Amino acid sequence: MKKENIIKSIFVSTLFLPLIASAVTPVPTSSVSSLGTILDSIETIMLGIGGAMAVVMFVYAGITFLIANGAPDKIAQARTAVLWGVAGVAVMIIGTVIVTIVNGLLTGGGL
Repeated sequence: MKKENIIKSIFVSTLFLPLIASAVTPVPTSSVSSLGTILDSIETIMLGIGGAMAVVMFVYAGITFLIANGAPDKIAQARTAVLWGVAGVAVMIIGTVIVTIVNGLLTGGGL
C-alpha cells in the first residue's frame, strides 16, 4: 500500500472520531409521541451524517488542491470534489425544507 494512501486513510478515519464518539452517548428512553418526533429525529441524524460527509469532502478537496503541484488532472479531481461537496450541501438544505414542510402538514402546525 502506498504511503499516500495510508496517510489518507488515517486522516479520514480521524475525521470520523467525533461521530463515532457521539454514537456512544446514551439513547433517551422517552417514548415516541408523534410522527413529527420521528421525522425530527431522522432529520437530525441525517443532517449529522451529511454534514460530516460534506466536511470530509471539502477537506479532501483542499488537500488535493495543496498536493496537486499544478498537475491538471489533480486540480480537476479537486474541483470535482468541491462540486460534489456543494451539491451534497444543497441536497441537505432541500431535504431539510421538504421535511419541515411535510412535518408541518402532518402535525397540523402549518408551514
